[in-house]
Amino acid sequence: MGKYINVGIGQSTDKDESIAVRETIDKAFSKLKGKKPTFSIVYTDYRLDQNKICNYLNKHLGKNWVGMSIDRHFNSDNLYNEDVSISILCISSDYMHFSVDYTKDYRRNARNKAKKTIKSAIKHMKSSKNLDSFIAFNKYRNKDYLKLIRDQQFFVMTFLSGTEFKMGEELAGDESDFVEALVEELGVAVPIFGGGAGSDFIDYVQEGKGTNYQFAHGKCLQDAGVVVFCVSDLPFEVDVNHGYELTNKFAHVSKVDKTGYKILELNGKKDAVGEYCKLIGVKKTEYLKDPSQYSLSRPFGLVSIDGKTYVRELLPGKNGKEFHLTAKMKQDTIANIMKYQEKKLKMNFSVVLQKSMNEGPVGLTLAVSCSTRRFLAGKKVKDEIALAKKTARHIPFFGGFVFSEIGSTKTARAMAYGATITTLTIYDKLF
Repeated sequence: MGKYINVGIGQSTDKDESIAVRETIDKAFSKLKGKKPTFSIVYTDYRLDQNKICNYLNKHLGKNWVGMSIDRHFNSDNLYNEDVSISILCISSDYMHFSVDYTKDYRRNARNKAKKTIKSAIKHMKSSKNLDSFIAFNKYRNKDYLKLIRDQQFFVMTFLSGTEFKMGEELAGDESDFVEALVEELGVAVPIFGGGAGSDFIDYVQEGKGTNYQFAHGKCLQDAGVVVFCVSDLPFEVDVNHGYELTNKFAHVSKVDKTGYKILELNGKKDAVGEYCKLIGVKKTEYLKDPSQYSLSRPFGLVSIDGKTYVRELLPGKNGKEFHLTAKMKQDTIANIMKYQEKKLKMNFSVVLQKSMNEGPVGLTLAVSCSTRRFLAGKKVKDEIALAKKTARHIPFFGGFVFSEIGSTKTARAMAYGATITTLTIYDKLF
């Protein structure tokens, strides 16, 4: 049991919604040893009846929880299991306070809706003002100004509808605009963590099917944007990592469509797919037999001002000439053609956990990892999670494989990523 934060994690592989919820709740509550959860996060398999799950959860949790459907689940209690239907994280702490709001049909004017939703969540925050003020007062009284500058007392989580199929047509999420608007409203210093809801990734890529769900205020939602504003008296840290390395191959994104989700020309060539194939040294006919094999192992990498890279995944459109992106890209971007490194991917999460252990007692680590990483790792994905558990045996972690990852670092503003793992670590100590 922690000193300032306690967590309970549960999951179930049962396909009966009632049984799955009850089993999951029982496991999570047993870990809390009689303490009541003050906030919970739930991940589900989209193939189950989401409304039934929502109604059953409300009976146990009330409405003080959020969640989304995801591709696959992983956590410190159960590691990785392909067959999990629902997983839950229950948090019990008097030192963290959460306020939730959501917007419907968030893709329609995502920027304005993001700003309105976060303002509403902040407005309705019901924190312990005396305790929060006392913590802040102590920081000022100690006059450790460097610590004051570096230590934030606020962060945001967001769970958004990710890429999905509607009426047989692929519909991209608008995570990029939504997150950018949150940054505009809150400033670059406020960390943001979360992900794009998803479905079974293999079915999505190979069979062209899959939709997703979000949960907030005790409701089952679709096409929604959920935000959680948190006031924390416990220090926390965010990070972003991926499993690729830079190469000497570059591409000029010379033309995109008005949405920014389609690459129409690469290096001035109208056959963007053909030009990409030349850069990676593969015949176009061979590439089109299995685009995922090449595109997900050789994605675009964009280098930020601090030297870090973030990943943009791309898959061919129906005409075999243009590319579809999972996140927006601006015209005239110069992208590196990155290369997948199996060892780096396997170590990403363990390295984050090891670093956090060096900073002090860890109460909880939240993680979202791209479904692309699960696809690339194949059966070895179990090794990644097992290594994380071996590295940090006593750190509770709760995560899922999702369709987009939202996060930030100490030197980079929050944004929507692809093919990465983003983390939020909460320490079991006061500021």
